[in-house]
Amino acid sequence: MASTIVRTKLRLDVDRNANLFENTETAVGGSATTMMDAFSCSLFNRYSIQIFNSDGAVVGVAKVWGSLKDSPGAVGGSDWTQIGDDISVGTSSNALKAISTTPIRWLSVNATGNGADLTCLVYAEQV
Repeated sequence: MASTIVRTKLRLDVDRNANLFENTETAVGGSATTMMDAFSCSLFNRYSIQIFNSDGAVVGVAKVWGSLKDSPGAVGGSDWTQIGDDISVGTSSNALKAISTTPIRWLSVNATGNGADLTCLVYAEQV
């Protein structure tokens, strides 16, 4: 099922913009569950990600994927590279990570943690 991504445009100053990408809370399964479908982020060159786990009993583990291809295939396939390490999100907790200081064109997030309820925010900024 496709995730719903809400994009909020932000202005830092006259010359720089930022966007906040946020998904709806996603119930994660035991195998990789898509939290954020692949979305274009090529206008930005600095990214941070924050993942919230509202479940009090299950730890979630997220992976952030990036691609430079024009039309990348399935996330996690040969067109995609994991950005950084796995992000572990404790029970009823959150994690904040800088995920890239290098421009990328596409971004996607998936997670495991059977029963974890995860919400993901990506802040993207022009520098």
